Amino acid sequence: MSKKGQFFTIDAVIALAVLGVGVLVLVLNWQGEPLQRQSALYASDLVQFYTGTRFDQLPQDWAFNLWCTAGARCYNPSHVITHPHQSLFGVLTQLTLEGRNDPAKRNLAVSIARNVTRGLVQSQFNWEVNITTNAEGSEQFTLANRTLPGPAQNRIASKTIIYFTNSTHGLEGPYVGQIVVWQ
Repeated sequence: MSKKGQFFTIDAVIALAVLGVGVLVLVLNWQGEPLQRQSALYASDLVQFYTGTRFDQLPQDWAFNLWCTAGARCYNPSHVITHPHQSLFGVLTQLTLEGRNDPAKRNLAVSIARNVTRGLVQSQFNWEVNITTNAEGSEQFTLANRTLPGPAQNRIASKTIIYFTNSTHGLEGPYVGQIVVWQ
């Protein structure tokens, strides 16, 4: 090989070494950005779950025991949850509103929301389920949340309108259900 070929070969090897070190430095110092798209998908999926799932469709027997007096899968409501055929948001809103005078019903709504959402969101995401219980939007109640330590980045909220059937007033609403997800 001639001296000119050796020079270009050594030059190419040095260039590759410099590029390799540069890529290695970039990879080691790269910090991942929060996944805003994933937060938005979780928020919209959770809203669809809460509005599209009826309370009586829940597979857990503990849910049926909340409204049955004769055990799981019974048809004798205990009147704690008067209309189990409504969406989860409808049942939770009804319990929250009735919980103004009866704290046990509000605690029941919190318990249902926490148990239903367990395992639906990956562990690195924060989330909360909120219901606005008046027309002005000033009274907002948080039913379930998981807030991890650290700064909140890219908060994505997904909202829906909630109507439910009340045994005394008939159709009641509109109320706003909101799910916020962030990383």
